[in-house]
Amino acid sequence: MAVFYTFGPVPLSRMPVGELLSGVTESFGAFFIMVYVNVPSDSIMALHFDWPTFTLKGQLPTLLSLCLIGVIIAIPTSNIMLADNVCDLDQDRRNERYTLPHYLGTTWALRLYNTLIWFSLVAVVVAVITKVLPIESLLLLLLIPVILRNNRRFNAQQLKDVTLITAIQNAMAINISLIVSLLLAIVRTTWWE
Repeated sequence: MAVFYTFGPVPLSRMPVGELLSGVTESFGAFFIMVYVNVPSDSIMALHFDWPTFTLKGQLPTLLSLCLIGVIIAIPTSNIMLADNVCDLDQDRRNERYTLPHYLGTTWALRLYNTLIWFSLVAVVVAVITKVLPIESLLLLLLIPVILRNNRRFNAQQLKDVTLITAIQNAMAINISLIVSLLLAIVRTTWWE
């Protein structure tokens, strides 16, 4: 994927799919591979070969759970790419690089940027309700003031060296808070139950 992102007559980086690809590959892909190599393969999905046939078997509830958690971490990563492309919009147009903000325009790209991040927190609530994540994960809702502040700063000024950091801060806050909430759940279940 990385090769096609920057190589070829029409690399993916010059198309309006960079945000989606960055979120899926950099966040969800890395997360999925990390889980897949650390658990028995049959508990997620497995590919079995018996020449000349093959069988792909998977556990749908587990895959759906991983996708739900993947939404929580992939969206902030996609938002970093979206924010970067909004900051670079004029330069990208001069270089004939037509990213998603080119097609949406700055106003709609900012609306998308502001909306997407909330899907991460909605996914947290859904994951807690469906018992995919422990109750401690609701601590991520405490990030709402931080996300609002960062989004306001970015909306006011889209400069790479000044406000792009706010998208990175949102992503880091969500990812670190998710890890901390999981550690708290481990402590609770190990020591107090």
